[in-house]
Amino acid sequence: MPAEISLPVYMRVGDSPEQELGTLTMPISGGQVELSVLRVELATFYRALADAVEHPPQDDKEATDGTA
Repeated sequence: MPAEISLPVYMRVGDSPEQELGTLTMPISGGQVELSVLRVELATFYRALADAVEHPPQDDKEATDGTA
């Protein structure tokens, strides 16, 4: 089994506390994470995140004061 590394991804907006958005798990090759693999994994992660923000589940109701 190849070695892997898990990297938590956080975001902070303004003065709000940071929130963990998820975790990227990537293979380690030669003791390092390949930069090209990291870029692809980050791009895929952020595309999925943008899709979830743009198309929330039907049961996800936004707060009327905009704090959702």
